[in-house]
Amino acid sequence: MVNKKSTKSKKNSIFNNQKIVSFVLFFVIILIGGSAFIGGYYFAKSTIKEKTKIVHDDTKTKKALKELQRLVDENIKLKQAHKETETKNKLKSKQKKLVNSEVVDYQENVKKEEIKHIKPVIYTTKPKLVIIMDDMSFFSQVKSLKHLGIKITPSFFPPTKRHSKTAVYAKEFNHYMVHFPMQATNPNFKEEANTLHIDSSYNFIKGRVKEIKKDFPKVKFVNNHTGSKFTSDYNSMNKLYIALNKYNLIFVDSKTTYRTKAPILAKKYHQILISRDVFLDNKPDIIYIQNQLKKAIKIAKQRGYAIAICHPHTKTFEALAKSKSILKNVEVIYIDELYNLFKTNKL
Repeated sequence: MVNKKSTKSKKNSIFNNQKIVSFVLFFVIILIGGSAFIGGYYFAKSTIKEKTKIVHDDTKTKKALKELQRLVDENIKLKQAHKETETKNKLKSKQKKLVNSEVVDYQENVKKEEIKHIKPVIYTTKPKLVIIMDDMSFFSQVKSLKHLGIKITPSFFPPTKRHSKTAVYAKEFNHYMVHFPMQATNPNFKEEANTLHIDSSYNFIKGRVKEIKKDFPKVKFVNNHTGSKFTSDYNSMNKLYIALNKYNLIFVDSKTTYRTKAPILAKKYHQILISRDVFLDNKPDIIYIQNQLKKAIKIAKQRGYAIAICHPHTKTFEALAKSKSILKNVEVIYIDELYNLFKTNKL
């Protein structure tokens, strides 16, 4: 007879062993699952970190490329600016003679050619020299000019807000002109009020001439202030000559451009051509001004007369005051006196 107690004990032992095995298996499963979970977590974390690094590196690369592009663009702009500066400098070099109311000195090349073709004249009196002082605007200039004691013809701006009393100051002189503002070639040149343009209508031009005659009732002569663009345009000059003829005014060409149409229009309207020969004060230097004065005198000796233009600058007044010995071999006369010599065929 089998011992019941022994059988029961065996059963309990087997059951206990199964429990231990089950627990071990459960623990192993938990351990494996936990390891897999932890491994997966760190793998995912590593992957995310790697992707973040790639994105970060990509962003850095894009920033570097953007900065490189910026530097390239900046370099291109600097080169363009350098080229523009060089171009402007070249233009400035070409226009370096554009000073004192856009006055153009021809470097005397054209003038030398003209002098070659001027036949010496035989005269019984001294050669004549007209000196016109443009840009007259203020009383201090009037005072300085009168103090010189030289027969210089002042040319006054028409009255504006900036110089409102020019018509009053003109009454200080028996001989004077009006300095008529006309369009310059240089678009950056600061214009006077009511400047004549090539697109100005005849009525506008005629109106300006009428105003000048009203403000300066005794005036006989006008010359252009700047005007390199206006005087080189045939239609504009034609309208001006018609208006000037209507009010008995005579045009004196400041000759700010070699393209001036004044010779053609003067011939068309049977008028005497009067034009500038030398600019005296393109440079504010006494020696330079005196040398220019000598050039004008040389022309006067060869042709019998010459016309020089200057401006009311301090150095100009000083140079003229110191040039009386230079002027002793010519007779300085007013513009209307020269015109009368032309009219009477004495020149």
